[in-house]
Amino acid sequence: MCPFACRNTWRSGNQNASREEGPMRTLRRFNSRFGIAALLVATAVTLVAPTPARAVDLDQQVVFTIEPQKLVLALIDFSRQANLQVMSDGLDVKDRRAPGVHGRYAVGKALDLLLAGSGLSYKAAGPNTIAVVAGASRTAAVDPPVEAQVRTAQGGPTEKIEVTGSHILRSEAEAVQNIQVISSQDIKSSGQETVVDYLRTISSTFGNSINESFTNSFAPGSAMVGLRGLTQKDTLVLVNGRRITNYGLFQNLSDSFVDLNSIPLTAVERIEILRSGGSAIYGSDAIAGVINIILKQNTTDKTVEGGGRLTTDGGAATRDVGVVFGYGNLMADDYNVVFSASGYKRDRLLFSQRDNTKNQDYRSLPDGILDWNLANQYLNAPGRKPFPSCGTNGLPGQVLAGSHGLGCYYNDATQLTLLPGAERANLSGNGNLRLNADWNAFADVFYSNEKTTSTFIPFIFRSGNWVFDPATGGIHPIPNVLPGTNPAALNGQPTPIDFAFQSVGPRNYEVVSNTYRVSGGLRGTWQAWDWEGAYGHSENSVTQDQHNGINAQVLQAVIQNGSYSFLNPLSTPGVSRALAITFGNSAVAKLDTLDLRGSGGLFDLPAGTAIVAAGLEFRRESVDDEPNDALAHGLVSRTGVTRVDAGRDIYAGYVELDLPVLKSLEVDLAGREEHYENTGSKFTPQATLRWQPVREFSLRIVGAKGFRAPSLAESSNSVSVANQAIFDPVLMVPENVGYITGGNPKVQPETSDNLDIGLVFSPLNNVNLSVDYFSIWLHSVIAPNATAQQIVNNPSGYPPGSLLRGADGSVIYAKALFTNQFDIRTDGLDISGDVTFPLPDASKLKFLLEASYVPTFLINQGPGVGWTEFAGTNGWNYGSPIAGGGPVPRWKGRATARWENAEWTGQVVGRYVDRYLNYGSVPASGLGLTQQSVSAFNAIDLYGQYRGLKNWKFSISVVNLFNNKPPYDSTALLFFSGNGVGGGTIPPYDPVTYDDLGRMVDLHVSYSF
Repeated sequence: MCPFACRNTWRSGNQNASREEGPMRTLRRFNSRFGIAALLVATAVTLVAPTPARAVDLDQQVVFTIEPQKLVLALIDFSRQANLQVMSDGLDVKDRRAPGVHGRYAVGKALDLLLAGSGLSYKAAGPNTIAVVAGASRTAAVDPPVEAQVRTAQGGPTEKIEVTGSHILRSEAEAVQNIQVISSQDIKSSGQETVVDYLRTISSTFGNSINESFTNSFAPGSAMVGLRGLTQKDTLVLVNGRRITNYGLFQNLSDSFVDLNSIPLTAVERIEILRSGGSAIYGSDAIAGVINIILKQNTTDKTVEGGGRLTTDGGAATRDVGVVFGYGNLMADDYNVVFSASGYKRDRLLFSQRDNTKNQDYRSLPDGILDWNLANQYLNAPGRKPFPSCGTNGLPGQVLAGSHGLGCYYNDATQLTLLPGAERANLSGNGNLRLNADWNAFADVFYSNEKTTSTFIPFIFRSGNWVFDPATGGIHPIPNVLPGTNPAALNGQPTPIDFAFQSVGPRNYEVVSNTYRVSGGLRGTWQAWDWEGAYGHSENSVTQDQHNGINAQVLQAVIQNGSYSFLNPLSTPGVSRALAITFGNSAVAKLDTLDLRGSGGLFDLPAGTAIVAAGLEFRRESVDDEPNDALAHGLVSRTGVTRVDAGRDIYAGYVELDLPVLKSLEVDLAGREEHYENTGSKFTPQATLRWQPVREFSLRIVGAKGFRAPSLAESSNSVSVANQAIFDPVLMVPENVGYITGGNPKVQPETSDNLDIGLVFSPLNNVNLSVDYFSIWLHSVIAPNATAQQIVNNPSGYPPGSLLRGADGSVIYAKALFTNQFDIRTDGLDISGDVTFPLPDASKLKFLLEASYVPTFLINQGPGVGWTEFAGTNGWNYGSPIAGGGPVPRWKGRATARWENAEWTGQVVGRYVDRYLNYGSVPASGLGLTQQSVSAFNAIDLYGQYRGLKNWKFSISVVNLFNNKPPYDSTALLFFSGNGVGGGTIPPYDPVTYDDLGRMVDLHVSYSF
């Protein structure tokens, strides 16, 4: 017999009064007037209807559905659901509140959560009886459970939050997955100002975590993160547990991803990272893991904050402001609305603003060069020859000796961007409305506007110049030869030249991106089952404009008629203006989602209740990426054209079953079937096990299949036109030919085998340590099936239409298709731990460690090459046919020491990135570099906060205290540079892994109403 009325499943709040029977209804009304007396009466009721005597088993697993409410009422719910008597020892708790607890918990753990921060504890007081007593809760008040585990007092049925990696409610401590939870305060105390900048510092992101400092990105203006060194397309990003549209442009011309710049830190409550495969739960893209960004909701906080950051070396200063306003208490008012808005601005950072790049003279470093840009030179003069006007007529230039003779060069550091300027405005809002005792409506709106600006060197007219030819779909060459009639030609003879159009000006880029999402739905309970259904629409539109490109038609005309003065360019300003052309792309990506899910108890097992979760999903995704008229009509010199116009429907169904087999053993089984229009279906199973023989130790094992459906660029009739240099074995001449990368409707999904094994140790209440082994074997990786040279060498070995020659026999284009080709294998360890020391003055000292070790990162590059090891090298970026790789340091991590009391917080963080082998020194690279390795990097960050004034918080942080520079990487410098004197546009370090911001000082203040 239950100690309280157990006939009905009931909820807190006045709306439920009609559903309560007998003593429970009386208790609710009685408590509203007499507070703690309700608990005493409840105890008396249990004496009238006693249960069979038994010892209190604090490890017994029970499914709890306890709402955020007054503590006395929460304890009544706990008593009924745990089938235990709860005594109060006469304590007055009428003004205390408790968070809600939903999901399967050990009895003791549920009480810990209910009493956290209350100043109360509990003890066994006899058979079937627990007494609530004075004293600190067994769950340390200084470290309350994360929101993913427990509903807040604002919560109620609208905040049944699933821990990322499962559709079944559970605590993080009981999760069978490798999950990292990051609060918004964690991000702010790091000194990082954006979501992506913080995520790039965590140990599991390396190699493919890119912000705008990677200025050669195919998707400029965006920021993206890849877990485990895999590409961004292998990491799924969610917002509030649901998908959001991808960026309109494709990284590497094929990779779809969510732009993290669209997520403002002001709106973020926390980030949950599933550091293992999640396809059985979430479907495609979750091969390396899942990043779930949870926005603020269900709060009445009203906060205004603002601040700024300066770099001590100058440039890249930032300013930001944000507001968060919450209204309504869902429990008391039946509604809650939260609104946030933020603005962010960052100044541009140029090469000329950093000591290690401003002179672009790296000759004192291993393999270093003078990386100045070419201004002008004649090519058929003996030994080559600069123009006689070099450095005169108002344009920079200096005669220098390169590996091919003299040339005219200039330092272009003022024209190259290390970090673009940025302006962002964001709005978000969400609301929850209680419709009745069991039904709630919810909705959220999200909008982001981003503008990114950068500058680049002027267009250089040199050998290999070309323009897109819309008639053939290939390219048309524009010889860099002045006719003998041109005044700049040597001796009245046709003269090949290299020439920078400085008079036209540097090329300036502007990218404007707008992202929004609207979603809404209903959630509630039925027959003790939780259910939820929602619809959402999200959209991203990107406009990319490049100014001061060169009009190919005008260029060819002025070469012939001599109207542009190559010897004195500033003397013909009208022609310079006519040469300039603005071009770019416009892209729109859309996503519609519809889902219905539910979970509840299925049957009882000796150790607890088996819980099942199941759901159905429908998605419609599309993208339309089109060049503007200037590009489409073949007017822009040496600029490729990309077209993607495609869409598809996706259907999915999933089920997850959680089985508490023993008190110490939990098994979770999951499976998902997902069907992609035109690509087919894929089933992904997952089996997990959690064994906890004692409180201090647990083992978790996850074995799963994963998959990634081809992106719309990979699987549709998309086209990307660029150029490649070849040697034609038919005509026996070198040529610059069109290289088309086309989508392939026959391409199949990539698949993966995932294994994760984790050990969690908690020998003391204040000590936690976990070690997780991960292994990912990625199969059938999608990449272009050939280079232009490979197709020209063996055209019969490729599909019909892969090679097109003109009437004169010259190659117009070679066409590659995306196909399934390669395998990738990686494994490693995640190590994390924390220890907390309460201090006598009511403060605490906490130490945290987070590190990842990657001993293996293998890529199978096919017959004749086989497996190549890239762990501990930067070889993937430069030596693999799979685009998108970056350095894979074997170790990456950070250690934190944090002290805090009621008014102050102080924190020191040490960050470390391991050294790695320099690929350019490997004979296979063909570069013949002498630098054997790229040095390790470390930095110290400081943070302090004062909150001793009511409602105010003042924060200061210093990032990279000792102003350490990114380590020199000669392969990064030289891989894209010209021979001899440089002409490269890449900084002398890896821009995927590092930036050159240096020491940063950040000040912020916030006021809460």
